[in-house]
Amino acid sequence: MSVLNVIFKALVVSGIECALLSFSGFLSRTDFDRFKTAPTKARRWGLTDQDITVEDLIDRSDRQMF
Repeated sequence: MSVLNVIFKALVVSGIECALLSFSGFLSRTDFDRFKTAPTKARRWGLTDQDITVEDLIDRSDRQMF
């Protein structure tokens, strides 16, 4: 696991998970698409080698909460 991958997961993914935990049920389609672009762009720019989807983050945060 590269250093950039660890930093990306610690800063970006944890921030998105925290935000999604708070208001994932209130997202409009436009807001959801904005959240969806961050992991896609990070993978394209080489910041992470993981295939992270917003749907997986929402499912994981819901499972952790309940």
